[in-house]
Amino acid sequence: MTVELLMPFTGDWPITQEFGERPEVYGQWGLLGHNGRDWGIPTGIPILAPLAGECRVFWDAGGYGENVEVYFDGGHVILAHGIRGSTRVRNGQVVQAGDHLFNNNSTGFSSGPHLHLGLKLDGHEDNGYRGAVDPSPYFVDKLTEELQLLSQPKVRFGQHNWEDRPGHMPGTPFMEVGYAFNATAGLDFISSGKRVKLLRDNGHRPILRLDFKPGQTCPKNEVELGDFLGMVGNMFAQIPALDGIDISAFNEPNYNHEGAFSASWVARCFNGYKTEEPPYEAHFVSRVHGRGPNCKVWAPASLAYGSHVDGTRGAPPDSENSIWSRWYYDYLYSTKKSFDESWSRQFYGFLLHAYGRPEFVDSDKHLEPWVDIRSADGARFGTNVVDTWVECLNAAGFGDHPVLISEYNSGAQHGSRTNYPQGLMLHARDRFIATFGDRLEAVCWFVGRHDGVWHKSSLEDPQGAMADADRDYRSLVRMGG
Repeated sequence: MTVELLMPFTGDWPITQEFGERPEVYGQWGLLGHNGRDWGIPTGIPILAPLAGECRVFWDAGGYGENVEVYFDGGHVILAHGIRGSTRVRNGQVVQAGDHLFNNNSTGFSSGPHLHLGLKLDGHEDNGYRGAVDPSPYFVDKLTEELQLLSQPKVRFGQHNWEDRPGHMPGTPFMEVGYAFNATAGLDFISSGKRVKLLRDNGHRPILRLDFKPGQTCPKNEVELGDFLGMVGNMFAQIPALDGIDISAFNEPNYNHEGAFSASWVARCFNGYKTEEPPYEAHFVSRVHGRGPNCKVWAPASLAYGSHVDGTRGAPPDSENSIWSRWYYDYLYSTKKSFDESWSRQFYGFLLHAYGRPEFVDSDKHLEPWVDIRSADGARFGTNVVDTWVECLNAAGFGDHPVLISEYNSGAQHGSRTNYPQGLMLHARDRFIATFGDRLEAVCWFVGRHDGVWHKSSLEDPQGAMADADRDYRSLVRMGG
């Protein structure tokens, strides 16, 4: 029998009592000492299943309070002292490691908010602890080898399109999207800024992406650009605390629902340079730095697959020759002019996207189809797209700039099929770290499907098509992401 326990919470909470301690206290119940491990965890923190098994839910006012037992072949785990009524599982429900059980508190016999975990193994009933054993040797990181790079504090793992889910650690990045002009006449733009402030106040790392309006990420002309920049200034004026955030604009300008934009025009809107014309002072970088001088401004992310516009400059030397690489190299070339001529405030780094295309029936087993995917014109598409990024960035002279993967997803629905190869999230993240090293600052998983319908999380649908993605996500975050 092999028992492997994952930590039943996120964050770094102190151990307040180990197994076997304080025999003078526990002797009154016929125990040789404390029959588990305690952590000092604040009220409200989600408590997660440390392993898979069948649940039994109890209320014990004079003992464990709100508690859940998770039974597995050969024993069970007790997790105790939750908020009464916060339990999210029912008797007989089968859970997976990382599933949300309840929220922590101090119910039952308790001197303050803490989590008690007890491990009972069959055959140890007469050991003086009523079958409980020291759980310490059974805590393992099943993904240690795969996740060791994730422990680097610089690389954080978070989400694109934030939603309130358990498993988020302080410093976790979130990509929040705001629109300057829509049906609410810019109120959505300001509201997104307020939500970014809330995330920041709660210890997370918000990354705000500003688009012109739904379906049109970039302004189409000088008049629209002026309106957009005015809204940027208005948002900072209303919410001064936004100074210092991560911010970007004009998402995927080469793949737009209302028509894609040329590389030179995007460079004009973003940092003021338009090919064959003088530089402009009114642009996104200058407006942000004028209102939020401490902001990290990230260059727009383009999309590798299905680009609607070609580049005029050609592909980088000694690289793949695809529509996307030609457009992106053209954009980088135009952007680099403002750096070389040193007339504008420089931006901080580059947002990048990576997507796969799930067209495979056995989605739980096969990772290889995602590693080297090619579009119709031969462009890299999938985790191997990082090779094209590196070729373009190096050729344009940006080989040492920071990188943030603001979207990657391998479980989007294309057509009638939604699937996710278990473990791919880890594989892709490791590929990004191996490629960019210290340049990589954060990675944001795109939560959702490209048909516009958000998938249910495994908390609501543990057997759903995206359940493995949610479990992988929580494993990454819980273990240091």
